[in-house]
Amino acid sequence: MKKAELNHKFTPIDLLFKYSKVYHLEIRGRGMITEVPKKVREWDDALGLNIFPKMIRS
Repeated sequence: MKKAELNHKFTPIDLLFKYSKVYHLEIRGRGMITEVPKKVREWDDALGLNIFPKMIRS
């Protein structure tokens, strides 16, 4: 969080709370991620975690 300069604005608890709004669902053997809020995507990019796929497959 220090490298992304987010530590002055948010605590690790805030980060975990926002990330908890994203769910991974398993439907008929296929995994899906629910919609990722814009703020969470921005934090993911800033932190360099790359947790969420950028590509949508159908």
